[in-house]
Amino acid sequence: VIVTARRRPYHFVADMRRLGLDPLAHKIVVIKIGYLEPDLKRHAPRAFLALTPGAVDQAIERLPFQRVRRPLFPLDKEMTWSAGGE
Repeated sequence: VIVTARRRPYHFVADMRRLGLDPLAHKIVVIKIGYLEPDLKRHAPRAFLALTPGAVDQAIERLPFQRVRRPLFPLDKEMTWSAGGE
């Protein structure tokens, strides 16, 4: 587990190796970032994205939209939308 006093991404294997950690020596490595960076993806036979609530939630239907006219596509699943502008 890497814990930092300030926010800092660990997007490269070299970032972890500078701390004396070798992520490639383990079968499973969990990294909390919103996108699997190319350097890390190169070493990952499989990757999973966990959609969790937070300041930058990828599940936009969970965000507290205010002052928007409803229904709003794609937030309201029951809405049908067409590009015709009618």
